Amino acid sequence: MATPVVPGQFAVSKNRIIHKPTTATFSFETGHTTFKSINWGRADEQLSSDLDYRKDDIIRVAQQLLSKRPIGRAGGTTNAWGDFFYISAPGARVLSGG
Repeated sequence: MATPVVPGQFAVSKNRIIHKPTTATFSFETGHTTFKSINWGRADEQLSSDLDYRKDDIIRVAQQLLSKRPIGRAGGTTNAWGDFFYISAPGARVLSGG
């Protein structure tokens, strides 16, 4: 039986998402919503008698995590409408950009 895959099993860094139990690593470029490369690590192995992660479950949750990352240029972010903006400090005024 497949072991459930949940967001808390992942480490998310600037350009990688790692499924910690299997070490499956998903690399991406900042601002992109697709993976540049995938290293499945130990995802093909049954890790113990009660841990059996399915690749399709792992990539589904990794894709959800990637889609929640802000898509913007360095130093800024975008809002729900795709407008790019910088915020210099909490409570500071918003400087709109391109």
